[in-house]
Amino acid sequence: MQYVVQVSGEVLDKQNKAYVVDSKTAEEAQRIATQTFCEDFAIESDAVYVKSHKRTYKAITAFIFMLVPILLSFIGWKNGHDTISISPDYLSCLYGVLIYAAFVVRFKGIQRTVSSWIDILFCVFTVLLLSTFVKTILVTKTISLLGLTDITISTNVVLPVAIILSWLGLKVVSLVCMGGVAIIALFNITALNTAMGTIFGPLYIICSFIGIMMYLSVEPAFVETLVQVRNVAARGLHRLSGDVSYAKAKAINVKTAISNKINASNEE
Repeated sequence: MQYVVQVSGEVLDKQNKAYVVDSKTAEEAQRIATQTFCEDFAIESDAVYVKSHKRTYKAITAFIFMLVPILLSFIGWKNGHDTISISPDYLSCLYGVLIYAAFVVRFKGIQRTVSSWIDILFCVFTVLLLSTFVKTILVTKTISLLGLTDITISTNVVLPVAIILSWLGLKVVSLVCMGGVAIIALFNITALNTAMGTIFGPLYIICSFIGIMMYLSVEPAFVETLVQVRNVAARGLHRLSGDVSYAKAKAINVKTAISNKINASNEE
């Protein structure tokens, strides 16, 4: 039986560490984790606080819930004459790996990612589930431009371009690209909603949500860095808000410049 044991103690600053411990009982798991924590931070065992919960059963339950949407993704969903597929493929799995790798590099670490069969299965299931989400927004759409010509837009190209432009500091162009991806993806999400219906659509979303939540509840890296995760999310939202404000200010400036030119032309 695996236990997730969270240990806190006052070092120079308060330290919080979560360990995955294979043990027959919770008491033994707490003792092992406490001893390891004291060795890691060179403090006495009576200065630490220990909390543990079983991991194995929750992990198996998470696998079951995550497996449901993964299996549903392999069905070709019919929407009229069109077939919509969100099954993992090379590109969507590559995006899934990159997203999960960011979590591994930033929080979990490579060693803990492959430390047990539970962690390896979580790695596989999470990448597959993320790839089905990514597949939803990876769309090729043909748009009619004023009835004169048709333009084919692929989010496979637009999405990485938007990310690169954001890194380069071209916020307005990047935001426009992201907006285009969102609009195009919305068409696919709407069609997928119709195709999956009132049973399989909610089943896919609910099982995905519960599976991910149960995974995070037994993920030591998430448990011990929850505050850090909140800060990263807050910084991401703040940056997005800044990009929107910057784009809005630019649009107002352009509008003002155009209005001034029109007024100047009328006065002449």
